[in-house]
Amino acid sequence: MKKSDKTPVDRRRFLKGAALGTVATLVGGKAAAAQPRPAVPQRGAAALLPAETDPIGAVEVLTIDRPGSDFMVDVIKSLGIEYAAANPGSSFRALHESIINYGKNKDPELLTCCHEESSVAMAHGYAEVEGKPMMVMAHSTVGLQHASMESTTLTLAASLCSS
Repeated sequence: MKKSDKTPVDRRRFLKGAALGTVATLVGGKAAAAQPRPAVPQRGAAALLPAETDPIGAVEVLTIDRPGSDFMVDVIKSLGIEYAAANPGSSFRALHESIINYGKNKDPELLTCCHEESSVAMAHGYAEVEGKPMMVMAHSTVGLQHASMESTTLTLAASLCSS
């Protein structure tokens, strides 16, 4: 087999070294640590890479013993709301988390929808059939705009909005 003139690296030697390096890493890394790596000068964005990939120091985590979203779950429970339809997202993630973890996903039970319009349509149908309000969680401006496209005739479904 003819050796390629384009690559100065011997392919077989490279693959043998890669296989041995993998085995050494799996065995305990002692063989890999014994062989020093040649220093490669880095330029441009590559010079910044080690600073970006260094492990971060201690991170301060802020927690609250009783967040306001837990209080809102208690308020929703006191209103007798059985279901909450929502297209999950970041604008009401605390309330979503409190419904699932603090409220045990019971009264209201979170119903995941693919769009705000389907959330409002479900709440509208529930209100028509059961004669009770159903909660809809919509994302600030855009979610409310989508929800209002469906809710032109909606009068019975309750909606909870965050901004």
